[in-house]
Amino acid sequence: MIGVEHPDTLYSWCRVASLESIALNYEEALEIYARTFESCKRGLGEDHWYSIQCAHGLLTALISLKDSERALPLALKALKDKKQAYGESHAKTLRAMERLAKVYSIGGRVSEAAPLLRLVIQIRKRRLGPKRPETIRASWLLINLGINLTNLERLSCSRFFIRGID
Repeated sequence: MIGVEHPDTLYSWCRVASLESIALNYEEALEIYARTFESCKRGLGEDHWYSIQCAHGLLTALISLKDSERALPLALKALKDKKQAYGESHAKTLRAMERLAKVYSIGGRVSEAAPLLRLVIQIRKRRLGPKRPETIRASWLLINLGINLTNLERLSCSRFFIRGID
């Protein structure tokens, strides 16, 4: 008999939370992800694949709910883990950088988000080319940072937007 903390049960709960996210029920998804992530960490360890998948879903739900305070530690850990596992310029590392930039942006930390996005764009342009969807997505995120600023904020952050996304 499979119990509540069996790996298959935990994985199933992560899938349920994912379906809630797809249905835009982020509060429900967040609750399921948070509960399941704690169970995964306790029963399987933080580095188990199910725990990592659950943390990813939890981060996505927190970003969707614009909860940068709780999302930041997860985004920082995800980036650290991806750099360690894959290196600085791997696609998974770049996606983790992009997600961290999004968390910074949600929290109003544009001066930290912009350099990360510029780095992602530079690496993707070099490795994939300027017309790839991944490159374009990061470019749009950087542009949206500028759009969401007031004129005074634009002046104080202009050095991040003027310098190199070439």
